[in-house]
Amino acid sequence: MRRVLKDHGLGFLVAIVLCVLLEGLLQLAVLAKGGRSVDEPPYGPSADLGWERLPGFQGRVADKERAFDRDGYLTIDSAQVADTAARRVLFVGDSNTFGYGVRMEETFAEATERALPGVAAINVGAQGYSSYQGRVALSRHLARIRPSAVVASFNFNDRRYVFPGQEDGAARMAALASASPLESLASFRFGRLLLSKTTASREINVTTVRPRVDEAAYRRNLTAIAEMCQRAGIPLIFVLLRDNPVQTYHLRQGLAALERGEHGMAVAHLSVAATTANWFQALARLHLAEAYRRRNQPTADAERYTPPWPVNSSMGALPIRMEHGYHAAMRDVARVYEIPVVDAPAQPDEYIDFCHVNPAGHARIGHHVARQLTRLLARRSS
Repeated sequence: MRRVLKDHGLGFLVAIVLCVLLEGLLQLAVLAKGGRSVDEPPYGPSADLGWERLPGFQGRVADKERAFDRDGYLTIDSAQVADTAARRVLFVGDSNTFGYGVRMEETFAEATERALPGVAAINVGAQGYSSYQGRVALSRHLARIRPSAVVASFNFNDRRYVFPGQEDGAARMAALASASPLESLASFRFGRLLLSKTTASREINVTTVRPRVDEAAYRRNLTAIAEMCQRAGIPLIFVLLRDNPVQTYHLRQGLAALERGEHGMAVAHLSVAATTANWFQALARLHLAEAYRRRNQPTADAERYTPPWPVNSSMGALPIRMEHGYHAAMRDVARVYEIPVVDAPAQPDEYIDFCHVNPAGHARIGHHVARQLTRLLARRSS
């Protein structure tokens, strides 16, 4: 018995040593990457935003260098943040504003700055942010930056689906920020990553999931952003961005056929969209089920969907709403508050994936934003 206990104790000790070694190696890997996490973007928990930039981060995001200063601002913006005499323009938005897949210097915020000498762009965009997080982030940065103008752009993340009760709001953000203490261990995060890649995805019913922010809530969030700027006497510009038209072609054709009452053609297009491996599959299945209903056919096969990865992302899963309702809401709010809308559709070859654009796309957007800002800033100074 004593020998058995001794062997078990030795095995336990060896296991602890191996765990410590694994944790050490993974932490070294994290340091080598220049980031904080082996599997997540450079963000930490925030009680009101869910997640926010990690102060002092230096590393690669989507294979592009990013560096944040001690306050979480991009290091290329640190001087502008400190220069209170400059005409500063605050850019709030999601991963397109952040510049996913392009260098810091290639974002449309920086393209705008280059087009307008004497104007300093401060980019506080963050991956995965919805319009709800945008209004919260704006309230935080507006008082500190005191910008001459604000540029806001959201909608893709608003449309990503979550299960009922997980919609964006104060309670959801607080819950996301309440991470397990084990999150500080690189080995825990690495193990969770491996588990997520080997665990079977959860089948969903596309008719019961919800967008993170539905069209009505999106309208309220943009209205709150507009009123916040109006109270501060700061001009605002909305930037309307679109999904990759190549990836949404059959989805859009199917919906157009559905509106015309051509249900057979709608089923044909939507069936292709529902079986094409891209980010719009869940949305295509939702409308395919609708097309089946209109033809008085069974809908169960279309309503059921197994995502290619587990649905456990704080940012939500695939889009479950078309962009049109959100674009209409943005235009409505813009009309009420007399806000210019930059609608500069990217060319198909300017997309790097389902919604993010390349440097040429950012340059195009920046050019149009600069034109609107020129008018607004001139009007404000006159």
